[in-house]
Amino acid sequence: MSIGNRIKELRTAKHFSQEYIAEKLDISRQAVSKWEQDIAKPDTSNIIALAELLDSTVEYLLTGKEDKNDIVYIPVYEEKKKINRKKLALLICAAFIVVFAGSFIYWGSNLPVSYDAGACRGGFSAHIFAKYSEELSEMYLDSLDDKELIINYTVIKESDDISWSEDVITIHFDVSYDHSLYGNMTQRIGFFGKRYWFEKYKWSSPIVVG
Repeated sequence: MSIGNRIKELRTAKHFSQEYIAEKLDISRQAVSKWEQDIAKPDTSNIIALAELLDSTVEYLLTGKEDKNDIVYIPVYEEKKKINRKKLALLICAAFIVVFAGSFIYWGSNLPVSYDAGACRGGFSAHIFAKYSEELSEMYLDSLDDKELIINYTVIKESDDISWSEDVITIHFDVSYDHSLYGNMTQRIGFFGKRYWFEKYKWSSPIVVG
C-alpha cells in the first residue's frame, strides 16, 4: 500500500473530507487529492501534521509499519524454586538474537525512507550529497567522450535536489569543470540509486538534466 493509499484509508476511516484535511493543514484540497493519488508526496511538516490529525504515526504513513517495541519477558520464579540456569541462559541468548536480528532487519529495510531529516541542511539529504557527490561526478565525467580534455572539476555546494520513494533515491546536482577547448562549463546531472544495503546504492548511468 502506498503513502497515498494509507492517507486516504485513515482519512475515510475518520469520515474526514479532503476539504477538512486541507483546512487543518492550511493547504489546498487539490494538494490532498494529489497525495492520495500518489501524484505528489507531503513534505516533512505535513507528514507530521497528518500523523497527529489522523491519530497515526509518521512511521506508519511513510512505511506502513507500526512503531512498536518488542519486549522480551523473562519468567520470575518463586523464591523456593531454583532457577534452571541453562534454560535462563538459553532465554537470554534467544532474546538477544531476536532483538539484534529485528533491529538489523528494521534498519536495513527502512533507511532512508523511515525518516526524513532532509528538511534542513545537515539532514539526510545533505549527508547523501556529501557522501556520493564526488563519486557520481567522476562517473559523469568518465562517461564523456572528451573526458581527456577536462582539466579539473568542482561539485557546486548546496546545489543538490534529493528525493526518495521506498528503496529508490533520486539525486540532482551541479558540476563545474574546466574544458581545454570550451573553457569553464557547468552541467546539472542526475542519478537514480537502488538501495541494496543500508546506505549502499546501485547507481544508474548519469542523466544530463540541463
